[in-house]
Amino acid sequence: MHEFNNIKQVLQLTRLIQIYAKIIGPDIDQIISAKEQASSLTSLASLFIEFLKTILDMEHQQQQQQSVLDMVTEFTVALCSLLPRYQENENPTQHTLDTVWFVYSMMLDTHSNEAVCTLSVAFSTWIQSLSADQFDIVIQKFMEQSQKELNEKEQLAFLSLLAVLLKSGSDVHKKQLGKTISTFVLKLSLMAGKTRSLKFLQQVLKFLLQISNNQTYHLTEYDVSLLLSCLFQVAHPTALQRFKTEINESLAHDIFDNVCAVISSLIGQRKEQVVDMLPPLIAFIQSLMHCFKSTHVSLVGNATHISNKKRKHVDNKTKTQQNTTTEQFGNRTVPLLVSFAPLNDTSAQKFSRLLSALPSKQSATGGGKSGQSMYKTIAKHTPSIIIEYFNIQSNSTMSIIQPTKKSILVGALYDVFDMCNDSDRSFIMSCLDGSGKSLFKSFYSGWKETHKYSGE
Repeated sequence: MHEFNNIKQVLQLTRLIQIYAKIIGPDIDQIISAKEQASSLTSLASLFIEFLKTILDMEHQQQQQQSVLDMVTEFTVALCSLLPRYQENENPTQHTLDTVWFVYSMMLDTHSNEAVCTLSVAFSTWIQSLSADQFDIVIQKFMEQSQKELNEKEQLAFLSLLAVLLKSGSDVHKKQLGKTISTFVLKLSLMAGKTRSLKFLQQVLKFLLQISNNQTYHLTEYDVSLLLSCLFQVAHPTALQRFKTEINESLAHDIFDNVCAVISSLIGQRKEQVVDMLPPLIAFIQSLMHCFKSTHVSLVGNATHISNKKRKHVDNKTKTQQNTTTEQFGNRTVPLLVSFAPLNDTSAQKFSRLLSALPSKQSATGGGKSGQSMYKTIAKHTPSIIIEYFNIQSNSTMSIIQPTKKSILVGALYDVFDMCNDSDRSFIMSCLDGSGKSLFKSFYSGWKETHKYSGE
């Protein structure tokens, strides 16, 4: 164990020399053989990997095993500190990437969070130093991984390193990477539909937000359609079953908030591409609205004042009603999230911001659709959102009844309703039952009195 610590210190010194060489420039080679040092370090990569495999396969004391992990982490960080001028051909770049990939995966597997963070920073720094040709080698490695059948541990390593890659590259790197975005997103969509790791699903959502927010990536309609397809995996019918041992109320809120953030980003920054895929997106937004429903208090109150015999009968009846509700809205709910309804006011505010983003006008990019054209296209779909809200509210068993949530959502729905014309309003009325019509009339009066632009 003492020997491992000594090696770790030598590696730290090696890394510091490389940092010093970066400051001094090529003249450093006249003082210190930094190039030979880099070559020696690269040649040891395979040996360190084999050594790590052997140690982890054998039974060792936890303290000794931790010393080995620390040493290998330091070796990988030192390897990442090598200057690009010492990695001019393909082999050193490939060796460094293979080493980072293996060690990173191993640290994820051993839940060494501190080491994972250290390696992420080192990998990010290394990526930033690469030339365009060297970066092509890195992209090719990720492309090869995307074609493989990966287990869940390998999937998480792939996604985590890919996220670092997208975040760390220069603008030139991101242009190179932009050509492969669709391949990576398609792979992640397939993974997200099968994974049993909730952590992986959360990472996917953060990855989608990272892509959507970064204007350097010039996404096409096809790219955005893949992003949405990947996002919709949250609503997969098997998601609740796959994540039932991991999901809880806190995580459900996090997932919902991240979903809203991705959609808001796409609507706000990629509206020109999104307008061609509105039907599935609007349907998904409708399903998210169900996450704020509550069982009516009267049903709960009545159940507490009946005899045991009647209670059993009423419970069965209520259960039947809830099953009917599930059947009625089954295709329009997100099973993974609706189980924790109603979500809190913070989530309601994020959902309302999503709704309010729909009417906002966005200038078109060169040669694209005009802002007015996009506005009209979106306006055609907004009645569906209003109808869904009043279908929920007219339900006799479950609806959005908590005052604060209703107030938050109604404010955003007023923004959406601004896009509706007289024909849309008549259409909405024709789609609602008696209870829904009554609620809609009240909504319309409120919109007219407090929200409608009068032009004065």
